Amino acid sequence: MSNYKNNLSENIYERCCICNKLYEISLKSRKLNKKLKNNETCGFCFRNNFSKKVFIFNVKSLPAFLYVQNHKNKDFLKELNQYVSCHIKSGLKNPVFFYDVETMNWFVDLSKKKISKKEIKKTIVEILFCFNLWDTIPSLNQKRILKSIFQSIVAGNSFFLNLDEFGLKTSFSKNFVKNFKMC
Repeated sequence: MSNYKNNLSENIYERCCICNKLYEISLKSRKLNKKLKNNETCGFCFRNNFSKKVFIFNVKSLPAFLYVQNHKNKDFLKELNQYVSCHIKSGLKNPVFFYDVETMNWFVDLSKKKISKKEIKKTIVEILFCFNLWDTIPSLNQKRILKSIFQSIVAGNSFFLNLDEFGLKTSFSKNFVKNFKMC
């Protein structure tokens, strides 16, 4: 990409080295990023000064599943929006949690903040409580999900909830969950 004038488009797509998001960037912005020594991160990760030592988790499959199960019930769709809003507000009460609305990813930068894993776990539990899982998905093994998330924190791995792995057979594809967005 050394000669920008030969490109067919003014924008290109790159993959963030931290959150793995495919993001669009203008060639002009890309030049500026190189000056700022930000060659490989999306704007969200760059603005929040994330390093490679960030815990990323995503529970987008919960609202996606609830949407598929109840998409004909307009009253429930309003309730689902409230669940998503609640989960964002609950997580953002903790100052070391960051939320990317575009991907519905949660970020906890473990390298910059001194916070106990117990506090991180407590916030994650509060986030999950917002979906009222006991009533909305009573067959879901919540303890097993929490255990998996907590093991990911300790291991320093990202966690993306796949409901099929927790005994809930879903009728939608992983692509549906990946592209699912709440208004």
